[in-house]
Amino acid sequence: MLQHDPDRKLRILGQALHGAGLAVTLAIVGLGYALAQRPMDQDIDDCQSRVATLETLLADRAKVRAEHAALRRALDETSAKTLALEKRIPRDPAEAEFLSQLSGAAEAAGLVIRDYRPGVVRRRENHSCLEIQLACTGSFRSVCRFLDRMASLPRLSQVTQIEMASAGEAKTYPVTLSVVVFFDLHEPPASGPRLAPKTQPPSARAGA
Repeated sequence: MLQHDPDRKLRILGQALHGAGLAVTLAIVGLGYALAQRPMDQDIDDCQSRVATLETLLADRAKVRAEHAALRRALDETSAKTLALEKRIPRDPAEAEFLSQLSGAAEAAGLVIRDYRPGVVRRRENHSCLEIQLACTGSFRSVCRFLDRMASLPRLSQVTQIEMASAGEAKTYPVTLSVVVFFDLHEPPASGPRLAPKTQPPSARAGA
């Protein structure tokens, strides 16, 4: 008969229990990782992604602010230039005032105005203008100085044509200038759809 060894059975049973305990421990650890660690890692990834998105938004916001500031400066500069130009455009032609300004500029430049002929007033979409013909004599340098002074006159004007003949013995040039002076700045007319006139149907015309 085989003899039973109680100690051996106890050792086997202890080893089995130890292995089972180890397996249970590993299972608990794995379950804990699945339940706690993996969601935590996901939260960390989400937070990092959110931080990157916010940093991008902050950078874009700073860029947008800088662009807005630049556009605001450009708008202020344009508004200031527009206001300055509007102040140089009177309501009426004021030919006598403009002729006085031209005479002062010509005298300071050494140019002689021999003839001054106002032309036809033309009405444009948002302003009116008057073309003036000037006949002058002077040196080439005096003509250049006169044109430079015209650009800074209180009254807004534009030289549209200039003709210079050959210089005479006194080294003076006969010069003819076409100058447009602006006035009567106004809003352009509203451009809305034009309605066709109503017509009666043929039956109504026949009955009439």
